[in-house]
Amino acid sequence: MPIEKRWVVKPQGDPATVEALASALRIPPVLANLLVQRGIDTEEKAHSFFNPQLSDLHDPFLMKDMDRAVERVEAAVRNQEKIMVYGDYDVDGTTAVALVYKFLRHIGHRNLLFYIPDRYTEGYGISVKGIDYAARKGVTLIIALDCGIKATEKVAYAKTQGVDFIICDHHLPAEEIPRAVAVLDPKRTDCTYPFDELSGCGVGFKLVQAYAMKNGMPFSSIAPLLDLLVVSIASDIVPLVGENRILAHYGLELLNRAPSKGLLSIIKICGLNKHSITIDDIVFKIGPRINAAGRMRMDENDENASPSGGHAAVELLIEALIAALEQAGLRAVKAFPQGLMPHLEKPVTAVGIAEAKSVDGPYAYLGMQEDKNGALRALYGKTLETEAVLEVYCPRSLGGRACMEEAERVAALLGAPLGAVQIGSFTVGPCAYDALSDCFRCALTAKSRAYLYAAANEDETEFTDFILKGVLK
Repeated sequence: MPIEKRWVVKPQGDPATVEALASALRIPPVLANLLVQRGIDTEEKAHSFFNPQLSDLHDPFLMKDMDRAVERVEAAVRNQEKIMVYGDYDVDGTTAVALVYKFLRHIGHRNLLFYIPDRYTEGYGISVKGIDYAARKGVTLIIALDCGIKATEKVAYAKTQGVDFIICDHHLPAEEIPRAVAVLDPKRTDCTYPFDELSGCGVGFKLVQAYAMKNGMPFSSIAPLLDLLVVSIASDIVPLVGENRILAHYGLELLNRAPSKGLLSIIKICGLNKHSITIDDIVFKIGPRINAAGRMRMDENDENASPSGGHAAVELLIEALIAALEQAGLRAVKAFPQGLMPHLEKPVTAVGIAEAKSVDGPYAYLGMQEDKNGALRALYGKTLETEAVLEVYCPRSLGGRACMEEAERVAALLGAPLGAVQIGSFTVGPCAYDALSDCFRCALTAKSRAYLYAAANEDETEFTDFILKGVLK
């Protein structure tokens, strides 16, 4: 069933206001109407709209709880407390984390962690898993960005673990505000901040701006963060008016002139390093590549890895091994859940992953790939080192010899090139009768390496899937 779509048309601007604005600006009435529809209904507002100035940014201390937030960050920096910068897994959240983390590093604070929750195992917002991880690592302050406004219970739980929260969010709050040290959200009903359409990263920037102002730091010291902020503003589709327009204007200028290293890498991937980057480029090319990182999982059993889980990659590995076996004419299935062994009439290989470990970050440079036209392009994703277990089961009626022969066929396959999975070494266990399954069983263990990279559509405007490759140049 197709999704029903509905166009919401803005009402026409007041005719008298439109006429006055068109006359003052010497522009056609249709353009004046577009401005009035967006709240730009005076010559002064129009001048600010077309000539954005950093001096027109609002005082960050007008935001509710800003003074408390700055004081808590100052105390954490002064006492060398461990701070965790926590953000959602989308563009707004990840750019916000990068911005605040980068600023804290800039002012000399090194006792830092960052945390992006796993989309699949933790979901959106503050998670108990994230709080527990922070507590284990000795974190005493979490700065939550682009999330947390409704995390009342999670914030209360964190307090029992000795962890304070500063929340920087831009979503609508519930009736009850979390009892954090500070809750920065211009959409709070008790907040009188003049502009309530900031992105989550924008709220984080206002915290940085407030800290800088209180500590005598010039605006030029935080201006290099604006490239991250414009990516957030564009990707989160917040209105490009007011402060958002000012910040986006100067952020876009920086993105074209001197972007940070991380964004520069993505810009090069998108092929945007040779022309002027626009807001559309951010929305359709840069943003989707950052969003893709939030859909990639890591080893959730590795406490020292960036906490992101490993199931998605594991599933792809299992599917790749099964496909290779079936292509060779062998029956293969996913590993049987304990106690759910079916009745077998023919030999079958059950494929499972005993261990999967990412050897680099969730979004690392993997190498170059030659396309169909012979051009090389950079690939980004993760390298996976795995230990696969392939259990060959053979019905008792066929005997142990049949089981051993099937295992030999599987072993021969593992010793040859295997498409998306690069087998480094493997061992073949003994064939023996297994009473639980009433089958003869032989287990093969294979050490492998594979590359999970993000695949884009032909125009590379958005990521479409994640693909396993066994070999990269």
